[in-house]
Amino acid sequence: ENHTAWRRHRSHRFHKVDPLLKKQLAENKSVPKRLRALWALFVTEGIEAEGLMELFKDRDEHVRAWAIQLLMNDVRINKGGVAMLAALAEKDESPLVRLYLASAAQRVPVKLRAPLLKALLAHGEDVNDPNLPLMYWYATEPVVAADPKTGVQLLAACKLPKVRQFITRRMATGRNASEKK
Repeated sequence: ENHTAWRRHRSHRFHKVDPLLKKQLAENKSVPKRLRALWALFVTEGIEAEGLMELFKDRDEHVRAWAIQLLMNDVRINKGGVAMLAALAEKDESPLVRLYLASAAQRVPVKLRAPLLKALLAHGEDVNDPNLPLMYWYATEPVVAADPKTGVQLLAACKLPKVRQFITRRMATGRNASEKK
């Protein structure tokens, strides 16, 4: 009820501002100004999940990364959403975008994470990055603990020696995540 009232109030109050912010987001050459427009649209509910997913194709890695972050703030992700994130993880060349995807993967239900993790773990070029292998592991560990068969699949897809070592070690312990030592 309150949300419906807010949406009605919002559409009346922001009908002149939304198009200006959307134009700034789409056309401005300055990335900080584009991000400010995105953030303003998000906090005032001027951009929906579909609009955020459209930004996955944006020319700038910072806009793509923030679209992932903002989408994951509000959305309960389903298989289709994970498939979109996995496709982005496969094709996006930006380590920044993959960092945001790794962070997002930690908020995806454990049973749905595998396709996204397979796409991230296949990026052998991330081997020397100080953050990405660990972020990938933080999202991978609960999956390996919950389902050893999926753990084997992730191990086969993984091109990062450090993460392969972590997966192997986790699988060798043989304990479920809920068991005590």
